[in-house]
Amino acid sequence: MNLWCFQEASYPSQSQGLSKNQRKKLRTELIQKTEDEKRSEGLSSAISSSNIGFKMLQQMGYNPGKALGKHEQGTLEPLNVDVKRSRSGLGRDEIEKAKAIAKAKESSLYKLSNPYLNMIFG
Repeated sequence: MNLWCFQEASYPSQSQGLSKNQRKKLRTELIQKTEDEKRSEGLSSAISSSNIGFKMLQQMGYNPGKALGKHEQGTLEPLNVDVKRSRSGLGRDEIEKAKAIAKAKESSLYKLSNPYLNMIFG
């Protein structure tokens, strides 16, 4: 989704004297900000009854305010949207966090097991 034409008026005035990378970063931030605003606006309002998807749900037995499922055991609230901005694969962030935690634990265990470091750091 290219939002450059949407922000063309405000972008050049803010990018005076910036390097190419800084302009690219500024443009990306502006696009992300606009996307976030549109997403929050769309998620804050309910689907109108004229929406085709909503009509299909009603034909399949959905009633507003009731949970989904044969015995209405489903959740009332929709799933949360978690926007992933990095280019790493799905699940990669959790792996990186686990590696960082393991490294921190390893370094703290090393400090505790080394008597010389214990004398210095108490």
